[in-house]
Amino acid sequence: MPTAPIKFRQANPVDKEAIQRISADAYVPAYMAVLGTIPKPATEDYGPHIDKGEVWILEIKGELTGVAGGDLVQDRLLLAGGLPDRQLGGQFSPPRR
Repeated sequence: MPTAPIKFRQANPVDKEAIQRISADAYVPAYMAVLGTIPKPATEDYGPHIDKGEVWILEIKGELTGVAGGDLVQDRLLLAGGLPDRQLGGQFSPPRR
């Protein structure tokens, strides 16, 4: 079975709008259903985090598929969390067509 090209890279300012959308899509439905409020990560300005290199993007077949937050420590990435793009089926891979 052929594998899709996968790329994990630091986010850049061009990615900000997609990151905001993925974050809101992931957090708002879950928190609204349970707590009745929108949590901070859904509305947070990710610009400063992008500028500091704390946001990472997963691309599959050149398509932004997910977002992860973390820090580079020496030559290792310590992930704080990850969010799949719900518009792509909520998985870290493109939906089957």
